[in-house]
Amino acid sequence: MKKFIETANIKKWNSKFIDERTKYLSIFESMPNPVIILDDKNRINNINDAAIQLFKNNSFNIYPESVNEKEKFSWIENELKYFSSGKYSEISFIKEHKSYNDNLYFKVKLKKIKVNDNFIGTTVILDDITHLKKVSEELENSEKNLREITDSMTDIICKINIDGKIQYISPSVKQALGYNPNELIGKHIFSNIHSEDLDNAMSCFNRGFINKSITNHELRYRKQDGHYTWLEFMYNSLYGEDGNVDGVIIIARAITKIKKLEEELQKFKLAVESANLAKSEFLANMSNEIRKPLNSIIDMTDIMLFDTNLDEEQNEYMNIIKSSSESLLKIVNNILGFSKMESGKVSLEEVEFNIKDILYETLDALSIRAHEKNWNL
Repeated sequence: MKKFIETANIKKWNSKFIDERTKYLSIFESMPNPVIILDDKNRINNINDAAIQLFKNNSFNIYPESVNEKEKFSWIENELKYFSSGKYSEISFIKEHKSYNDNLYFKVKLKKIKVNDNFIGTTVILDDITHLKKVSEELENSEKNLREITDSMTDIICKINIDGKIQYISPSVKQALGYNPNELIGKHIFSNIHSEDLDNAMSCFNRGFINKSITNHELRYRKQDGHYTWLEFMYNSLYGEDGNVDGVIIIARAITKIKKLEEELQKFKLAVESANLAKSEFLANMSNEIRKPLNSIIDMTDIMLFDTNLDEEQNEYMNIIKSSSESLLKIVNNILGFSKMESGKVSLEEVEFNIKDILYETLDALSIRAHEKNWNL
């Protein structure tokens, strides 16, 4: 009877063992990650379907028959030696595998198999992270390129959050303002703006948040040495996943030299305007001073012509004097007109004239000088 019970228990335990083994093998085979079971000599004892597929498509030189031949898993031989001889029960590391077409990267997890505290083998779980590795490398290259660009720029690039605190500022701030970037991280962007420019700066900042648009303006910013320098700020809003503004990118450009040039141009403009005004006043005064004696000459010639007895030759000379004086008076009036033109006060008028009379008057005025030089007009 006792023997029958023992036999029944053995069958029961065998059946339970078979069930547990079946469950284990089912889980082992269905795992999406490649899994390799090694014995205490680091020889391949079992591999699941995912591992078979991996080894078939890549140059691991491991085949399903390697299980029966008890081959060593040479790809991570050095790591296995370190692991099996150490006190760690589980470790993870990144391992590169050079394949035919491309390099593959795996996260390798080693876990010791123990029975009654005796080491009998190792479970190796592989996780293909090649895509993540490439994405990470591309991201690192992009960050490197971006860093090289920002490091070489003379303009200051600054990222601030919605509270106006600086989260990032480019190294160019050292050359432009004298600050090390770390000195400004976490500081409020408005803390170093000149008090006279602060209201306008905050208005532009808020307008960028409200209108979600690019805004720019000029302001004075305090350098590390305490002096102020002119900067041009350009705000560009950053958007979160919800579409709302959650930060701002500021590009700041030093414009102190431009401001000095503008001031010098303004001073030059004022000097030119002052000189033109002085010239116009001089011409106006000179014209008035010349017109007085000319009018006197014209009046005297009229008296001589109409109130005195002159012979024909004298009468001709007096008419020449009168005509020349009137021509000179017209020139003076024209000079005065030019000064009015420069001041924007000129007015145009239409006057009828006889060109023959003008030519004769001109010839009469020049006839005496021409006669002295024996010229014929």
